[in-house]
Amino acid sequence: MGIYMNNLCYVLRCKSILKNANVLILGRQQINLRSADAALIDQMFRNADIDYDYRACSLQSYADELFLKVGCFSVTYMDYSDYESATFIHDLNQPLKDDVACFDVVINGGTLEHIFNIPAGFLNINRLLAVSGNFIAMSPGNNWLGHGMYQFSPELFWTGLGSCGFDTQEVLLMLRNKTLKAVVLPDTRLDGVR
Repeated sequence: MGIYMNNLCYVLRCKSILKNANVLILGRQQINLRSADAALIDQMFRNADIDYDYRACSLQSYADELFLKVGCFSVTYMDYSDYESATFIHDLNQPLKDDVACFDVVINGGTLEHIFNIPAGFLNINRLLAVSGNFIAMSPGNNWLGHGMYQFSPELFWTGLGSCGFDTQEVLLMLRNKTLKAVVLPDTRLDGVR
């Protein structure tokens, strides 16, 4: 799990959602940015009006400082173990014992594809969110066999999450080549076309 170029691009895109938010991040996110992208990363921070740069970001092992620079009020990490010093230990395969419902934003930065009971994971996330909270999901769509148990389809986000209490607003495919490009994927609920 970590902040790669595509993740960084999406986090900056979500800056207004993250501003002053109490945020729970599934899995402690490592910084995985490449020095070859330093100029582009610096430009992304300038465009987002964030006083941060590649050098300062790359000196961090984890993305804690990045999320605070983006404007989060607080950042809490959840994981199934304390291996990476998560502050909230819970196995998302298991139901939460109590409704926590105190986070403005829950971010999946690459955890859910590694748990077996996906519906339980999404139901838990819903129970962690305050009323009108936001769930930001970043998931690899890379066809890497052996990376996690699942590769998620946009269909899961458009239709599947509704049964767990979510109302999907946007699904993007982040393409990475010489530039970053976000492709908005159509809502399959509208015309049934996939």
